[in-house]
Amino acid sequence: MSTINAIVFDCFGVLVSEGWLPFKHDYFGNDAEKFEEATNMQKRADAGLLHHNDFLKEVAALAGVDVAIASKRINSVQTNQELLSYIATLKAHYKIGFISNASQSWMNEFFTQEQVALFDGIDISSETGLLKPDPEAFEHIADVLGVPVNECVLVDDQASYCDGARSIGMQAIVYKNFADMKEQLDAIVAKS
Repeated sequence: MSTINAIVFDCFGVLVSEGWLPFKHDYFGNDAEKFEEATNMQKRADAGLLHHNDFLKEVAALAGVDVAIASKRINSVQTNQELLSYIATLKAHYKIGFISNASQSWMNEFFTQEQVALFDGIDISSETGLLKPDPEAFEHIADVLGVPVNECVLVDDQASYCDGARSIGMQAIVYKNFADMKEQLDAIVAKS
């Protein structure tokens, strides 16, 4: 087993609470066609092919709600302070990466300058054009960090994204809550 030299954290559902997925399930969960259409809108926005404001307008129209309501629900998130404090303790021993399928960079809106400084590499899909779970997305963040993929651990709330990382030799933890993630991460780094 390789030595772990970098830990890469997902944004939505890990570093901050998730606004989009609950919105999508609430408004489109009972309509497979609209659910798929909303998912495709999100993918276009995350790939940088659709501006975030246009995404909000389109998804609000699909949901039949005012743009302000969609924006408030989708963009309303809480920062995971407990995890960010823990990341600050990891900084002394590991490179820290940030990876997100996002329609724009939210770094300065969700995080303080001190929190942004915790990350040695930042990978936003709308800027790179690389979407998780594509293995290239994980290879890219490893390259940005200057660490081979097999020396990285991904922490992400989406199992399919963790599977994508594992497919190229990166270890991965499906984030459920802070205590569970910390226990799994401690076990992984203890073995490395």
